[in-house]
Order: sequence, then C-alpha cells, then structure tokens
Amino acid sequence: MAGGIHVVHLIIDGDIDEGSSSQPDDSQSNPDDIADTIYMIHQQPKSAWTSEIDVRPFNGTFGEHC
Repeated sequence: MAGGIHVVHLIIDGDIDEGSSSQPDDSQSNPDDIADTIYMIHQQPKSAWTSEIDVRPFNGTFGEHC
C-alpha cells in the first residue's frame, strides 16, 4: 500500500435533482444524499475500504435513466 491514499470509483447511475421543480422526484438522486455517501466513504476504516460504489435512487432501474 502506497501512502494510505484511498481512491474510489463513484458511479452516479441516474439523474440528479437540480431543484428546478417544486415537487420532489423520487426517480432522481438528492445531491445532499450523494454528498453524505461520499463523506461516508471518506470515514471508512482502512481495514475495510471500498474501491467502487454505485449510487442510484431506490426506485431507479439499472442503466435506463436516459
């Protein structure tokens, strides 16, 4: 291990809610929730690092957001 640098491949599979609608859309990811996930990765103990994570809405489908 070189220097304890934690590199993660983060995949955001879906649309991100940009706040342009007054009604929340469950098919879009909330940017604050994405940030919380990234912070959680930052806090991982060195004995249990992840190298890749997919982020998508709970009701999203794999690769069909476009």
